[in-house]
Formats: sequence, structure tokens, C-alpha cells
Amino acid sequence: MDTLLFIWYTYGMESKGESRRAYQHQWYINHTKGTKRRPQRVERLCEYCAKEISLQPNQIEGRQHNFCSQKCYALWLSQNKRGESSNRWKGGSRRNGAGYIEIRLQPDNFFYSMMSIRHYVLEHRLVMAQHLKRCLLPWEVIHHINGQKDDNRIENLQLLGSRGKHNTAQNKVLKRLLRENIQLKKRIAELEQRED
Repeated sequence: MDTLLFIWYTYGMESKGESRRAYQHQWYINHTKGTKRRPQRVERLCEYCAKEISLQPNQIEGRQHNFCSQKCYALWLSQNKRGESSNRWKGGSRRNGAGYIEIRLQPDNFFYSMMSIRHYVLEHRLVMAQHLKRCLLPWEVIHHINGQKDDNRIENLQLLGSRGKHNTAQNKVLKRLLRENIQLKKRIAELEQRED
């Protein structure tokens, strides 16, 4: 209502420039009465580098940690959110394309040097290394006695000195499995004849 009265009052002024200035001044007074002042900034320390940073209160609400840059945040995450403390932790093991189980190790682990370029170590190699209490050499091969790649019990693992010996052992397992398969097929045929 006050605005309408003001407009009516300024309409009768002689000069358009004066009325516009008066209207703008009154509009500014009316519309800035309830504005809030910007809150005072708060000083905090960066969690990673301990550099002093100035933040507004709304930047602090709901945050547990404060960082001066994205780089400090990434470095802090790489040190503090590893392994089980990571938000993306899925148990630490996974299967690769060949069916073997892979495990990710932390840099402080004794067997960390056995890891591949992708930062995983095959579980059967890790089990044998832990059993021998030493890191395996790159040319040493672990053979699964029963042929199941995910059965990594120490009783099922055999340490071989080279890839050639592993191929020989693998061929023996395949021949044994073929013999068992043939015997099972014969047994099934016998059982089917008895039923007839």
C-alpha cells in the first residue's frame, strides 16, 4: 500500500528523472529492510596439510572434514579410506576372467610385492606364499590338484617349479577327469539297461 502511495506522490513531480530517482530510492529502502547480512566467515584447518582456510558457516554444516583443495581431499582419501574403511569395499576379493579368485592387498602387507599391475594377487598364490612364509618367485606355478580354480585350500595346492611342469600336471588331471567321465557314462548306460 505504501508503494502505491509513493507512486501516486511521485507521479505529480515535474521532472521524470526526479520521479524515477525518488522511486528507485524508495524501492531500495523498502526491499532491503529485511535482508540478512552475510555471516562471518569461520577459520578451520585443512585435514590433510593443516593449512588455515576461511569458510562460511553453510560450508561447514554437515561436514566432518574440511579441505583446502580437491588435491588435499584426494590425498586424504587415499590414505584414510583404504580397504575395509572404504565406502566401496566389496569384501576384498573378486573373480577374474579365467575363474581364479583375486585379492587386493594393502601396501603394508608382507606379500604386497607379489601383486600384479592391476594391484591384485591370485588367492592360490597368496595361500601358498603364506604357507611357505615367503614370497613366491615369478616362475613358480601353483597347481590345483582337483582342477577347481576356486578351491584354494592348502591341501589342494601344489607348488611346481615351472610352467612346463604345470602343463604336465594339468594334462594328468584332464586325463583322469576324462577317464572318470567315461566310467560314469558306462555306469549310466548300465543303469538304463537294468530299468528296461
